[in-house]
Amino acid sequence: MHSDVKQMDEILNKTVEAIEEGKQEIFEIAEKARNDVKTLEEELVDVQHKIAMVIDEVDKLEIQEKASRQRLLQVSKDFKKFTEPEIKKAYDTARDLQVKLSIKRHSEGELIKERTKLEMRIRDSREVMKRSEKLTSKVGVALDYLTGAFSERVEDMKLRDNLGIRIIKAQEEERRRVSREIHDGPAQILSNVVIRTEYFEKLLDIDPVKAKVELKLLREVVRDSLKNIRRIIYDLMPMSLEDLGLVPTVQKFINDVFEYHDLPIQLVVKSQEQDKLSRLVRLAAFRIIQEGVNNIVKHAQATKAVVELNILHDRLEIGIHDNGKGIDETKRLDSIDESSGFGLYGVKERVKLLKGDLEIYSVPDKGTRMRIVIPIRDEGYYEED
Repeated sequence: MHSDVKQMDEILNKTVEAIEEGKQEIFEIAEKARNDVKTLEEELVDVQHKIAMVIDEVDKLEIQEKASRQRLLQVSKDFKKFTEPEIKKAYDTARDLQVKLSIKRHSEGELIKERTKLEMRIRDSREVMKRSEKLTSKVGVALDYLTGAFSERVEDMKLRDNLGIRIIKAQEEERRRVSREIHDGPAQILSNVVIRTEYFEKLLDIDPVKAKVELKLLREVVRDSLKNIRRIIYDLMPMSLEDLGLVPTVQKFINDVFEYHDLPIQLVVKSQEQDKLSRLVRLAAFRIIQEGVNNIVKHAQATKAVVELNILHDRLEIGIHDNGKGIDETKRLDSIDESSGFGLYGVKERVKLLKGDLEIYSVPDKGTRMRIVIPIRDEGYYEED
């Protein structure tokens, strides 16, 4: 799955890069077409000016040529009235004007052809420019999708992939923790019970009174072991969450913390609208409080703490405060990751999974305030009736 997502991400990046290059080329084509239109329009204005001048000259030449033909007709009717030079001049003038008129008419025709070609080229360039702009717009839409919605889906896949890895890591960390607790607690105590039982068996025949005392001590050891086992089971899955709800379970937890670690914690329930939180939210909220409080016990060096709960119709608000040494600047919210330990990191990840908000405020030697807001109704986190 991880390699598939990575490959998809590479394909997406290459596709986006290729489309970006294509978009740039299309933009350059559109710019060239726009510049061509500008140049051709300038040429068209110049040609139209030339055509207007040629038409004016043709009009003047036509008048002159008509007059020369009339003069030639007059001379041709009566040669006797005109001298030979006059006759020659009439013929030469008529011929010259006919040649000039023919040349100008040819120039006019060529200029009109040139104008027609320019108009066609302008129309074609404008069409290229229009299509290029439309294509650029469509490519932009495709890029927006690839870099937006589709990219977000790939990111979601990457996040889910990473989340699966983090869940496995968290599970392994939890197994190691439980293994250490059982090894250091009940396993050691039960091993001690076996040794003391053997000692009790020997005392039973030698010194029954002392054996009775040893049996009482053994009973206390077994009770302590049972108590530790129950605590481990409770940490794994507090059954009171199902039976009593979030608030009583948190109260029991902070009572246990006081008993084991001598840290007084005040539970403040600001509002408790029908505690119909789903099993998921109840468990996540309890784990958030558990990890936050355990972080105080292990690192804060605090002498007191407060846990606040505010269960509203659309959200669950959790506050965890202490008067300890505060959090190092390098371990603030933005830099919390696996290397920060599974305390604050676990809180951050659980809040993220529930689409909630986490804020941490800390002042050196004055304590830390943690505020969590988890949406419930809008996200469908109420239990079904």
